[in-house]
Amino acid sequence: MYTSPFVVLAVAATSVHAHTIFQRLWVNGVDQGFVKGIRYPTYNGPVTDVTTNDIICNGGVNPLHTPLPTDIINIAAGSSVSAEWHHGLNVNGGLDPSDSSDPIDPSHKGPIMAYLAKVDSALTTTVTGLKWFKIFEDGLHSDGTWAVDTMITNKGLVHFKIPACIAPGNYLLRVELIALHGASVYPGAQFYMGCAQINVTGGGSASPATVSFPGAYQGSNPLDQLHDSRSPTIYLRWKFEHNHEQDLFHHYEQDLFHHDYDQNLFHHHDEQDIDYHVYWHGCTIRAMWRY
Repeated sequence: MYTSPFVVLAVAATSVHAHTIFQRLWVNGVDQGFVKGIRYPTYNGPVTDVTTNDIICNGGVNPLHTPLPTDIINIAAGSSVSAEWHHGLNVNGGLDPSDSSDPIDPSHKGPIMAYLAKVDSALTTTVTGLKWFKIFEDGLHSDGTWAVDTMITNKGLVHFKIPACIAPGNYLLRVELIALHGASVYPGAQFYMGCAQINVTGGGSASPATVSFPGAYQGSNPLDQLHDSRSPTIYLRWKFEHNHEQDLFHHYEQDLFHHDYDQNLFHHHDEQDIDYHVYWHGCTIRAMWRY
């Protein structure tokens, strides 16, 4: 599959230490508890080196709390889940009214994604070599706002679904936020992520294509290189060439459920510049575009 380049234009950074931590999971509106089943860091800083194992479930530069959790969260396939983020560890949940950077500073614009990796046991201590498939993405909206803006509006909550079509069993759920305000150089983009230990019940037999962490991102990606502090908003732009199918967001994306999307969505005129937003709905990949 041909993959086109894209350009990221970002606002200038206004806060250096306005970081965030994924620390709570909700299932069908029910809070599963503070850090229950979540591998969380003891520091809220970002990962910026995309070549290290820290990019998988955090750790390293942001040491994980140990011992790792022994809880596994049961989730029926097709359930609605919410990942809750906060600037600091917040035992009681909800926003900290004394912290203007909770859940994250508004300058940290960017997308939020969620991935799953099938594992024999969600308690595994080995996360290298896993194969991840994306189940959710929220990026740039038609009104110029970003997934991070939605997360702030929702008081730190990011809502998505566990696909109904995936196989039952243990998974690691990796939720990732990418802040683009520093993406003028590499390392510049800030990657925040955490992994929840879950068990999916029910489901189907879909076998989506996967990516690897590290490996999904390269330091030479335009995401980490192109910056325009004069722009009041952030844009993702792709140049389409030769009418090839596009994976539309990052160069590494694969068609996750080959049989579940309309290929005609991804065909356009040669040399046409189009702004795209890609997202998941159940087990179907969808796209919106504007010229």
